Amino acid sequence: MNAERHPLRLGAVLIPCLLVLGCAGTGGSGSTGVQTVAVSPQGQYATIEVDDANRMVERLSAADPAAVERVLAAPERYNPAVLYALSAALFEQDRKREAAFWFYSGQLKARSDANKALDDSAHQAVSVLNERYGRPINTWAFQDRSLLRTIVERVVEADRLTARDYDPRWIAAHGLDAFTEDAIRFVDEAAWSDIDETTRSDYLANFNRAMDAMDARDEAAGSQEQ
Repeated sequence: MNAERHPLRLGAVLIPCLLVLGCAGTGGSGSTGVQTVAVSPQGQYATIEVDDANRMVERLSAADPAAVERVLAAPERYNPAVLYALSAALFEQDRKREAAFWFYSGQLKARSDANKALDDSAHQAVSVLNERYGRPINTWAFQDRSLLRTIVERVVEADRLTARDYDPRWIAAHGLDAFTEDAIRFVDEAAWSDIDETTRSDYLANFNRAMDAMDARDEAAGSQEQ
C-alpha cells in the first residue's frame, strides 16, 4: 500500500488529544474532546486497511440508511469502530434493542482486540469509543436490566459463533507507537482465538457481577423501605 496515497487517520475521530504531541495538526473536537490526527502510515502500519471502515463511520455518523443496512448485511466484515457507529445510527432510528446489541458487540470485540495489542497506549481506543457512543444507549439499556442481561448474553454467544473478517490490528493505529514505530507490536495470530474466548468469558462474568451487585443493592433498598 502506498503510504502517501492512503493516509491513516489515527483515531478517525476516536483518538483523544495526546499531550505528548501538543495536538499539533489535529482537527476539531466533539463534545467529548476527541481529536482526529491525520498521519501517513509507515512500515507495517501501512498494511492496516482502514479506508472502508473510515468511510462507513462517516456515512453512519451522517445517518445514512443505506450504510446501516450495508453493515447489518455483513457485520463480521467491519471493525468495532464501525459497530459503535452503527449502534448510534440505529438508536437514532428508534431501533433501540438493535442499537444496544451492536454497541455491546462492538465493545466486546474492541476489548478482545485491545487484549492483543502490546502497545498499551492503544487500549485507550476502547474507552474513547465507549465515551463517544455509550451514554444514550447505556441510559436506555439499564432501565430494564433483565432485558440488558438477555442482550449481553446474545452478544457473547453471537460473537462465539461468528467469524471475525476484519483486521484486529486496527486498534494499533490508536496508540503512540503508530507515531514513532514501523513495526506493529501485536500478539501472534495463533493466540487470537484464545484471547477472544478469554475476553468473552471475562466480559460476561464481569457484566454479571455488576448486574448482581445492582440487583442486591435494589433488594436491600426495598427491604429498608418496608
